[in-house]
This record gives sequence, C-alpha cells and structure tokens, in this order.
Amino acid sequence: MNFTLSIKAILSGALFIIIASLLMKILYVFLYPFLSNLHEAIRYIVAIPVFFIIILTGGYITAGIARRKTLLHSFLAGLLTTLVMLTVALQSSDGITLMTYIIYAAIIIIASAGGYYWKYRVIGASSRAKSP
Repeated sequence: MNFTLSIKAILSGALFIIIASLLMKILYVFLYPFLSNLHEAIRYIVAIPVFFIIILTGGYITAGIARRKTLLHSFLAGLLTTLVMLTVALQSSDGITLMTYIIYAAIIIIASAGGYYWKYRVIGASSRAKSP
C-alpha cells in the first residue's frame, strides 16, 4: 500500500468529518431563530443522527480512497478527527465531561463502521457477481 495514498485517505476522511460538522454547526446558528421554539430534546434527536451520518460517510470516504486495510484507515480517520476535536475542546472549555469521552469513542467506532460498510459493499458486490 502506498504511504501517500494512506495519508491522503485518512486526511480526506477526517477533513470531510470536520468540515461537514462545522457546516452543520453554522447551519444550526442560522436556523436557531426557527429552532428555538422547539424543545431541546427534539433538536438533539435531529442533530445527533445527522452528526453520526457525517462520521459514517467520512469513514466510507476513507475506505473508498484506501481500498486496502479499510478498517484501519477508517479507524485512524476517526481517531484523527477525535484528536482534533479534543484539542479544540480543551482549549475552549472549562473541562471535559464523561459524555464528551463517550461521544469521542462513538466517533471512532462510527468512522470504523463506515469503513466496514464500504468493505461489505465491495466484497458483497464482488461475491454476488461471481455467484450464478
């Protein structure tokens, strides 16, 4: 496996997750006047699945670029994303809670799941194509 391709795959997935998450937060700021009337739980019910879909897509993108060792590359993209977000959180907040660590663990697991999903689709498609 080409080292530069590995780096490109990991950075592409991590950057996708970070940029798409930031765009989601910017969209939330613009929509806040409309969403402020909703109960806080409803806002989270919508935001958390969208955030997890972004992470899953980042893992999928990483695996699609890497094509080999997809779970490792997707895991590393999730880990890189987590480290960047943790660094920002430590600089801008008073402390990190247990829920923060749970969300960071979920980021790594869901990014890896995106790589697994890519692998399942590619291997599943090739095995289905070979069977009569």
